[in-house]
Amino acid sequence: MQVTITVERGQLVGETLNRKFSPSEKKAMQFAELKHEGQKRIGGADYINHPIQVAEYLYDHGYRGKYVFTAFCHDLLEDTNATEEEIFDLCGRFTRDAVKLLSKLENQETEQYLSEIKKNEVAYVVKVADRIQNLLDSEFADLEFREKYVKETEEYYLEFAKDSPFYRDLVRVLKCIKIQNMKEKNMVMIHSVELFHMHEDFYVLLGYVLEEEPILLSCLIHEDSAKCIGDAERIPLELYAIPKSDVKLYRDERAYFEDSDNIFHHESIAAGLKSIEINDEVLPAPESFLTGVVEGVIDSEMLGDAFDENTYLVYVHLLGMTVLVEVSKNDIIEPAVGNILSGIFDMYARV
Repeated sequence: MQVTITVERGQLVGETLNRKFSPSEKKAMQFAELKHEGQKRIGGADYINHPIQVAEYLYDHGYRGKYVFTAFCHDLLEDTNATEEEIFDLCGRFTRDAVKLLSKLENQETEQYLSEIKKNEVAYVVKVADRIQNLLDSEFADLEFREKYVKETEEYYLEFAKDSPFYRDLVRVLKCIKIQNMKEKNMVMIHSVELFHMHEDFYVLLGYVLEEEPILLSCLIHEDSAKCIGDAERIPLELYAIPKSDVKLYRDERAYFEDSDNIFHHESIAAGLKSIEINDEVLPAPESFLTGVVEGVIDSEMLGDAFDENTYLVYVHLLGMTVLVEVSKNDIIEPAVGNILSGIFDMYARV
């Protein structure tokens, strides 16, 4: 089972073809464009794209006037030479006051910053929309930045945004970015790769995971992915697994170690519990014993029609890599972060 998840910006930003900003709103946009001239965002886009996206998001949700003014101007005091007087003369006191609150002071604690914003309805509405757009833009940043941004959002902004009309959008985008992070962490480098045609469109891939104390890994790979490998000796693969038999899910590490029937009491990945014969070659079978910690759970709301209602999809971390695993809902314990998953799995991969 293979699932691809993408963040559809248009579903959240509201790609409406018939936006008609008022003359006053257009003046605010032009002023912001002038002040942000030459500035760039993550990924190299012009900075002005960000306030425009925040303004468009608010426009599409029925917020006009002072909300749109504030969206266009919300970063001016922090990031440009614009003054409070200029913002007041162009957009009025509601926008000036909101932009002042949205401009974080040096050494200001995040809790205090958000607390003050929540006292101003315009600033509050714009700030939640701003966080949604910033999360979307973080997909162009590296994994370390995205993980820090996700942590900050969970620690401060989820509670802050609970009274906002955009709370569900914030949660949805946050989940998408977390899944993107997990998928990137799910890429593992395979060394000394060998391919053996198995049947129909599938190959058995043999290689070693990790450079120190390498572990043999055997998995199935579709011929489309096999064509991408060529003669390379180091291949980044995305691994996913489907339970084969004897799969157990434990509430925590303590419950795992207390199971006297389980002899694999360590985080592990072991290929070749069985062997298969292909073209007179005896090879490790593409099934493995896996034991690891659940790092994330993908829920049905994120997967839509692609989701099998009888399974969960969870990310399991083991020995320096992360594997996407399908887990049956027949298990007694509903998967959650921190669970220990252990058992025999069929292993699949894609480039």
